[in-house]
Amino acid sequence: MGTLGGLHAVQSCEIGAGRAVVARRGSENNDPIRSRGYQRNSHGGLIGGITTGMPVVCRVGFKPTSTIVLPQQSIRKNYEEIDFLLKKGRHDPCVGVRAGVTLESRVAIELMNAVLMHQAQHVAPEHFALFDHARTHAAP
Repeated sequence: MGTLGGLHAVQSCEIGAGRAVVARRGSENNDPIRSRGYQRNSHGGLIGGITTGMPVVCRVGFKPTSTIVLPQQSIRKNYEEIDFLLKKGRHDPCVGVRAGVTLESRVAIELMNAVLMHQAQHVAPEHFALFDHARTHAAP
C-alpha cells in the first residue's frame, strides 16, 4: 500500500473489492476455487500477501486539486490564527492525467522487487555456473 499511497494527493487505496468486503457476508466474499482456478477475484489477485495467478487489482482514490475562492482558515509559523483569501485560483497540475502510468510503474517495480527478494533467498552455488569463468572459457 505504501507504493500506491505514497503518490501526491492519494487519499485511499484498495486491493480487490477493498472496503466493499466489510458489507458482505462471508459466503458473498468467498472466491471459490476450482480445478481451472478461482471463479471470482474479490481478493484482487492477492491472498495473505501471496499472488493467486488472478489479475492484481488495485484502486486508488485521489483528492481533487483545490482551487478555493472562499476565505480559508490557517495559521502562521508562530501559530497565529489567520483567515486568508486567494486572490487568484491555484493552477496545480492535474494528477489524474499522470496517475495511471505512475502507479502502474510503481506497482511493477514493487512486484519485481518481491520476485528478486524471493530469488535472493534461494541462491545456491550452482546458480552461478553462468558466471563461472573456468566453465565458460574452457577449451573444447
